[in-house]
Parts: sequence; structure tokens; C-alpha cells
Amino acid sequence: MEEKIVAIVGSGISGLSAALDLANHGVKSVIFDKNSFHGGYATNFWKEGFRFEASLHYVGPIFKKALNRLGLSRKVKLIEIKKAASIDCREVKDSCKRVDFKFNDNGISYIRYLVSKYPDEEKSIKKLFSIGDAILPLSDDMVIDKVNPLVAMIKHPKAIYPASRYLSKTSKVLLDELFVNEDLKKEISSLAIILGTPVDVMAAIPRHEDHVNH
Repeated sequence: MEEKIVAIVGSGISGLSAALDLANHGVKSVIFDKNSFHGGYATNFWKEGFRFEASLHYVGPIFKKALNRLGLSRKVKLIEIKKAASIDCREVKDSCKRVDFKFNDNGISYIRYLVSKYPDEEKSIKKLFSIGDAILPLSDDMVIDKVNPLVAMIKHPKAIYPASRYLSKTSKVLLDELFVNEDLKKEISSLAIILGTPVDVMAAIPRHEDHVNH
């Protein structure tokens, strides 16, 4: 067959990961980017008049698996971050409120913060995080280990219901089904938007093919 070259738009984390995956399968690719440098949102960038330093990210267990797969686990030193903070300013003239969060507490501190801010949506907030607890191990298996979705669901029975309900839906659909308050949806979705993928196209449950295509 005639040799094909895949075109990848964007040299951010997703674009570089897609090129790596294609190279591992013997497929050549060329990456196009609007900037003169690579890295996407993992570099300094401007958004809505503000400059963001996004080169330092929190990464979970999925990143360790990726390093092992690439043979880089001994060359990269991971620093454990035990606490983070969010500064919330509603309007320019309003006083800002600092909210501290702890890592590795299963999101308890973040849930408490969201509930205190949006008490009418407490039930839905807790439901979102229970869905996350159920599907994260499933997503790890499908994204990193490329496990078939049906096999992964059998391996993680708690994830069967949320996975069957949201496997082919976007994160926006999930947020719209759970929440009424638009500010709450924006605050939660900002955790994903920083990765450069809008919630209306990002899968509610990441799969390996989504990781490559996006």
C-alpha cells in the first residue's frame, strides 16, 4: 500500500501523545501548530487577558504508568504536592477568597468547598465525585493499558452503570445532567479546560481512542 502520513493539528500534550502512539505503530506523522514552539497549554499562555504559567501540573497514577511505558520512570523525578490553593474573585472590586485543598484525600476538601459555595447542589456534587471514583480505574485501564471497554467494565463492576450511561457522551452532557447552576459547571469544567480540550468535545469517560484522536 502507498505510505500514508498522518497530519496532527496542535503540538500540545494531546498532539505529541498522538504522534508518539502513531510512531510506536510504525506510522509517520507531521505536526502543525499556530505557535513557533511546542507544548500547547503546558507552557505559558494568554487567555482572556491573563497570562498563565501552566508548565507545572498535578499528575495522578496515570502519568506514572505512561513514564513506565516510555522507559523514563528513572529519569523523571515526581514531586508530591500535598496542598494546593484556589483564589476566587467574583468581580474586580470584590475581595478575593483563598481556598486551600489537600491532595490524596479523595477530593474531600474540594467537595466541602464546592458544597459550601453551592449548597443547593450538594447531592449532585457528591454524585459527580462518586462517578469519578468508579470510572477513574476504568479509564486508566482503557487509556494506558488499551483494555477493551467491556473487559475493563467486568474488571471494575462499580463502573458498569456510569460507564454504560456516559461512555459515548461528552463531559458537557454529564455536567448538564447533574447540575443546574452555570457557575458551578464552569468552575468544575475549568479543571478540564486547562488541558486544552473543551468539555463539549471531551469524552466524559476517556478511552484510548479519544486520547489519540484529541
